[in-house]
Amino acid sequence: MPSRILTHSARDMFPAAAGNRRLWPRRRTLKSGRILFNFSRSSMDVQIINVSKGGACLRLGIPWPCPKLFELEIPTPNSSTPRIIPCEVAWQRGVMIGARLRNA
Repeated sequence: MPSRILTHSARDMFPAAAGNRRLWPRRRTLKSGRILFNFSRSSMDVQIINVSKGGACLRLGIPWPCPKLFELEIPTPNSSTPRIIPCEVAWQRGVMIGARLRNA
């Protein structure tokens, strides 16, 4: 049976799949925050790498399994009350977490 020679890559055939699959554009932030879980009795410090309308990319200080559902606490500069956003883990690789906002 003769072998097939592919002349087009998947990137040529499916341009939308080759690029960014996100529904909303990302904004780089580099803010500190905290993951709250266990009814806010437990927390982990994180660095917020970027955010979009539908999610955020977070970096933990050490590789640690993150609970599936959590709240992301973001300090607000002009208020003593932090912003609390309900999230779920979309993916986790080592210290990096992709968080999906549950209210988006």
